[in-house]
Amino acid sequence: THGKPEEYNAHPHSDRAEKLAVVQNGIVENFHVLREELKQRGHEFVTETDTEVIPHLIAETLAQLQKAPPDRILGSLLLEAVRQSVQRLQGAFALAIAHAD
Repeated sequence: THGKPEEYNAHPHSDRAEKLAVVQNGIVENFHVLREELKQRGHEFVTETDTEVIPHLIAETLAQLQKAPPDRILGSLLLEAVRQSVQRLQGAFALAIAHAD
């Protein structure tokens, strides 16, 4: 994980709606690029860690998937959002992900 060992960098990290929480062990090498992309889409970050990018990326992907015709339940959409998001992460890591719904 990138970022100083400070309380504000502690896991779990959540998306801006605080519906999605992520804990990560490892390193996301391309988090700076993803962070900048998400900032351009209106996401705000409060830590210096690579982990904080992950729930924002999943939430952004989930929002895009939910715009499609409503023929899938949230669980399958969430799984697809996680799958697509993880494919964009470069590095070695393990994730634990929880959603409020």
